[in-house]
Amino acid sequence: MKNFVICFSTTDKRQTIMINRYLNLIRFMAGQSRRDMKTGRSFDRTHLIETTTESDNYKLAVIYGIPILKKEWIDVVWKQRRNVNFCATNNAEVEAPHRLKPFTRLQISLYNYTSEEEAELRQAVLKNGGKVLPVGETIAEGCTHLVVKIVQQDLQQAEVSSLIEGSAHLPKYVVTDKWLTLCLETLTREDESGCRLKVPGLLNFSATMGGHHFNYNSCTPSKGDDSIAHHTMSSLLLSPNYDKSFDEVNTTVDKADLKKQAITQELYQTEMNYVTILKDVLKIFHEPLKNPRTPGELPNEIELKTMFGGLPPIIEVHEQILRELEPVVANWKAENEVGKIFQKHSKTFLTVYPQYINFFEQTKEMIETCKLKYPCFSKFIRASQLNAECKKQTFQELLINPIQRLPRIEMYLREQIPDVENAFVMVSHPSDCSSHFSMYPFVVTKNSEMNKQKFVAEILKAYDALKDQDTDSHVCF
Repeated sequence: MKNFVICFSTTDKRQTIMINRYLNLIRFMAGQSRRDMKTGRSFDRTHLIETTTESDNYKLAVIYGIPILKKEWIDVVWKQRRNVNFCATNNAEVEAPHRLKPFTRLQISLYNYTSEEEAELRQAVLKNGGKVLPVGETIAEGCTHLVVKIVQQDLQQAEVSSLIEGSAHLPKYVVTDKWLTLCLETLTREDESGCRLKVPGLLNFSATMGGHHFNYNSCTPSKGDDSIAHHTMSSLLLSPNYDKSFDEVNTTVDKADLKKQAITQELYQTEMNYVTILKDVLKIFHEPLKNPRTPGELPNEIELKTMFGGLPPIIEVHEQILRELEPVVANWKAENEVGKIFQKHSKTFLTVYPQYINFFEQTKEMIETCKLKYPCFSKFIRASQLNAECKKQTFQELLINPIQRLPRIEMYLREQIPDVENAFVMVSHPSDCSSHFSMYPFVVTKNSEMNKQKFVAEILKAYDALKDQDTDSHVCF
């Protein structure tokens, strides 16, 4: 959910525990949450989690054209969190079953339609989450929308006015058939204000419900109600733990802490992806080569150990780091010290990584030797690289991941630790959380040496090409 800014809408404070659970899942998947669609940079919202089409959040989401989903969508994405091939962005297949239907909790009555038209629209309303109530001499109790098919404007207004006067229960909205058509076309509940049927005496109607005064157009309790004020005060005692955007008015959020939290979440996600890649390398390229049926057709145990022997220790230490990072990310606190997790494993790092890096050139040479020595192995490598988990990377490109990983970890921790420039000279202070950086000069030096070798090789290659070109030009003259 990286780059997702999700508005989780709620009107029931009693569901705070459930809401906080979902907000934590969103954070755990590197997303952000917001209380509503209005506060701060409202246009940055990417999704709305909603249960009703009545809310202001819903109306704003329709205007912005963002997906309006049920909370179960978060559960589905969460189940796929370890699937490196899964992407929640613009995933219509995953979103479709969990989109909030436009007529959710609406009870619609159809007026002035033929029996065939009413049967067809009934099916459409039911399919989109609504319910159709019959219209007789009076309007049915519980009707939220009276949809009137307009043939002659004046005649329909008079008929509806007569129908309303004889009814004990009034619908909240009396709209023309245009509103229903728009909703079915866009699959969202469109604003009723532009499609209201003007019925004399109806627009100024107000009703009293449960002791609270409701305006026909608003359905919002009046501000003078003491019980509402009491409810608002008590709700402050236990409120959902939403994220806050940097530009929200009167915010007291520590921006440095938010940045640290975001970096930690990204570090955890990249760490998880890294471990998955290394495991896939062993699963795709190593496991099938063990215990071959015909000895001599594929690399032997010594050759396989040269190619893959350095990976299991690296996977083991990073799995331990993942297990220690997981509760930190799930239950974030400002005082969390992520650097100490890596410091704890620094001695292991200093063992497994230099060993892998020192023998990497030998590993590459062994791969090329085995390709020439075992034609079956060469075909196996080409075929295995087509696996979806490889993401179009070659075998050797996948094996270089451990060499690239340490500088990336350093980059994340540099963001976390203010005085990391002096970390290289802090080896004598094991209590410092940055002491594990003592291994990085070695890694950087090795990477530089490899890059220089490649650079020299490219220069020689270009020189040979120019030399050949000069020879050809002399022949032509």
